[in-house]
Amino acid sequence: MNLRLYPGMVFVLLAGLFFLAVSRRVTLARDIARGNRLRALLALSAAGGIAGAILAGRLVASKAGSPTVAFSLPLVSFGGYWGALGAGALAAIVLRLPVLRVLDALTWGVAAGGAVARLNCLFTGCCLGAWPWGRAWPLLDAAALLAVIGLNAWRVAERRRPGIELCTFLSGYAVLRAILERMRAPGVGGAGLAFAAGQLLLGIVLMGFITRRYPRPATPENDA
Repeated sequence: MNLRLYPGMVFVLLAGLFFLAVSRRVTLARDIARGNRLRALLALSAAGGIAGAILAGRLVASKAGSPTVAFSLPLVSFGGYWGALGAGALAAIVLRLPVLRVLDALTWGVAAGGAVARLNCLFTGCCLGAWPWGRAWPLLDAAALLAVIGLNAWRVAERRRPGIELCTFLSGYAVLRAILERMRAPGVGGAGLAFAAGQLLLGIVLMGFITRRYPRPATPENDA
């Protein structure tokens, strides 16, 4: 994903606003954090997402040997997702908030923001798919992120088990993304497939931890 001054940056900024709005709403609805602690959590998580997307983008660009051009910034979506969740986890620890419940809430914002950010690709010409997908590939990736939100909304019975929504995002989106990477132009999807494989592995490991830690839906007392 490349970010240019206009119109791509408009959608990246909108993605950040969607991340903040959705994450805030879910966090408040679940009474995880309020006031200054909520503002600090969202600010640190958003900063982590920006830093992660830029760092991963520079890493991929350096390995591909493609220098950054003027008014363009290489971004990697997985870096943004991991950066936001990683910074959110650290912020939860510092702010003494339940880490898994925080990450569950942030997952909704990450997926919603990621879907909006994909619209940037329609204008910059990056992340295209091979024929016959063409410019539809970014829309398919956005649909995959929205599908993860839908899956989490459907699994109401599991919500009280902390970390399940996070695992759904990590594993579910990784599988969908791996399928989509096969539709991208030759030579484009290699890095994305590697990121997807790493995220899937993380999701599987985390699911194993959660099922052992919480063999049945957690109660408010052991949610922390």
